[in-house]
Amino acid sequence: MYLPMIDTLIASVDIEHYDDVIDNLAEKLERSKSEAKQALTDNLNKLITLQIGDMTFQVLPNGKRGYAYILHNDFYEIDIAQYRNRNVDFYPINIKIKSNCLWSYGPNGAWNYILHWIQESIGDIATNKISRLDLCCHTDQFSLMEEDITKFKGRYYTDTIYHFRRKLNAMTFGSSATGKLYCRIYDKHLEVVQKKLKKWFFDIWKNESMTPEKVWNVEFQISREFLAGHHITTVEDAFQRLKSLWEHCTRHWLVKIELDNDNISRCSINPLWEQIQGVFDEFQSRPLIKREKQLRHDAESMIPSTFGNITTYAAKIGVYDPALVLTSLTRNGEKYLKSKKLDFKKVVSKKESLLKADRQKAVVTYKIPTLSKGVIS
Repeated sequence: MYLPMIDTLIASVDIEHYDDVIDNLAEKLERSKSEAKQALTDNLNKLITLQIGDMTFQVLPNGKRGYAYILHNDFYEIDIAQYRNRNVDFYPINIKIKSNCLWSYGPNGAWNYILHWIQESIGDIATNKISRLDLCCHTDQFSLMEEDITKFKGRYYTDTIYHFRRKLNAMTFGSSATGKLYCRIYDKHLEVVQKKLKKWFFDIWKNESMTPEKVWNVEFQISREFLAGHHITTVEDAFQRLKSLWEHCTRHWLVKIELDNDNISRCSINPLWEQIQGVFDEFQSRPLIKREKQLRHDAESMIPSTFGNITTYAAKIGVYDPALVLTSLTRNGEKYLKSKKLDFKKVVSKKESLLKADRQKAVVTYKIPTLSKGVIS
């Protein structure tokens, strides 16, 4: 089974009359950012959150180049400029759509929702510009062995092999920092188990009739430079040309071959790689897991580390009864929160709001064009 998806999407958005409309939000953003800075200075374990429209974000105490404010939750990171830059190519809103969002709501749904949010919460959208697109394919049919490093050809300059417990678990091609294209092929099941994150992938794989223990990921990171060089400017352009983007990555930039000819250019293509080449031919942008299942799996993955900390705490206070340990932990935890002028329910409520969004209120007003068969050479 082969499961294609967009795993990360980064784009910037231009807003009509930006300097006028941002004034409505700037005061709240500046106040929240100042609170976040103060909490950091005072070494407070305190989240500074801000609700804008129907989404809640954590406000970070810092900015980044060109953007004064950084907001993030479990779905998106939104970078907001304080004012319009003189550089007309610099757009004042930058968006990163996270993996959680893309796998839960599908690329079209995730993109349409944030466009709707910007339109409702900030201002009218003039245009957008895509900066990065990560295309991936999860499969339980394809994997790598040590000697496979010699069976790839393409337009990359560097390749690297990675091991875990002396066994190959990944290969990379190109540079993620400077390259127009970069590819990672790695044991996805191992990554999920090792990092204890995103165990909800197990449900997706089982629903797609895949064997979880055999799942590997073939992923291409496509840069702004490559996209612009092929006249792909907007997110909509990219959505129209997913098929040709993937074909370029897997047919021209990187190909796994069979060493059945002395002339490498005449070697046949590996049959399983041929299957991978066509996975975006009929790509469907669809939700693959409910958000409630994502959260439940994420919570369950925290049990080992959480219970490990509790048992360590029990050992240090010399208490063996779990009920008494939890009572002590609760009592001392409440004292800690009180010393920081925090309330347990409010802290939980803030964190919960960062994990969820009231997506039912959104009326989708942006339609993504149907998939194009345009070719990238």
